[in-house]
Amino acid sequence: INAHYDVALLGQSALASIKEDKRLLSDLSQNNDDLNKKSKEIRHSMAQITTVLQNHYQTLAQSKVPKLEITHLFAQVFFSLNVYLFNRILKDPILCKAGTGYAIKMAISQLEEWASTKHSTLLPNIRLQFEYLTEIANVLVIDKSILLSESLVTELFTKLNAVQINQLVQCFEPDEYAPEEVYSLIKQTVSGYAEKSPESSLVTLDPNHFVLVSNSS
Repeated sequence: INAHYDVALLGQSALASIKEDKRLLSDLSQNNDDLNKKSKEIRHSMAQITTVLQNHYQTLAQSKVPKLEITHLFAQVFFSLNVYLFNRILKDPILCKAGTGYAIKMAISQLEEWASTKHSTLLPNIRLQFEYLTEIANVLVIDKSILLSESLVTELFTKLNAVQINQLVQCFEPDEYAPEEVYSLIKQTVSGYAEKSPESSLVTLDPNHFVLVSNSS
């Protein structure tokens, strides 16, 4: 029991360190005409986050915690970070812009780069646990005319429901990456999908959810 308790504490500590790094969310919400500068800022924030994760991984390994248990812990940490950012974006209209989508993709890519070079067994769980956040990023960066096809929406977005997609589209703000407004026809069409959805209100993710874990390497 004590070993599991210590592992849980390490997971909570890693997640707290990530949440306390305000720069990543700041980078997501700010417009910046200098793409190279913005990329460097996000990479710097993610480098600090991966350092936190690496330190905790080493502590667990040195404490002889079984690798499978470490994998399960990190899967939960990844999912918790996914939930934190997912819910934050859905609730904060200022983040509903293409720049946020590209920043998310860049951040997840850097997490994958860290895992592939340091701990390849974690890589499948990064992809699995960030599925929801990846779909948010895709909604924000795609050509919104794609959303006029309900069959394509169903095919492309298997995690997001129609109410969540509608929230992102209605709140979408132009920025330097996507300077045009979303056409009213697209907004009306996506709103129609939401009205037919069995979900009657905006659904966020439960941070206490017990996640599925990929044990593949």
